[in-house]
Amino acid sequence: FVREPRIKKLLAKIQSNCDEKTDVITSLRKQQKELLKLGVQYGTPNFKNKKYLRVIRPTVKGSPRKFDYIGADKAKQAKCLDDLERGKQYKKVSEMIDHIESNLTEIHAYLSRLQYMM
Repeated sequence: FVREPRIKKLLAKIQSNCDEKTDVITSLRKQQKELLKLGVQYGTPNFKNKKYLRVIRPTVKGSPRKFDYIGADKAKQAKCLDDLERGKQYKKVSEMIDHIESNLTEIHAYLSRLQYMM
């Protein structure tokens, strides 16, 4: 069969790409753990009178909006703002993992269907 070498080459490339994506997911999960160790918070910072920090927390359906008062202490403000930034990073990393896993699931499903065509 003339196309057999091309098929084998393509399958090897697919396997290599899947292995790379799996390695990326492993790396991203490590990054998530590191972010969690350092502290992660979700919310929107809000300064009252450009001095007092409070954090507007994400709303939960059926619950009133929550505010956490951090105050004017610069060290507490810095820690809170760093935690909020890590929260954004954590969310972005989670979305990247979800996207890659979704692609791998689609590839698996497609290859599974091809298996029955042979």
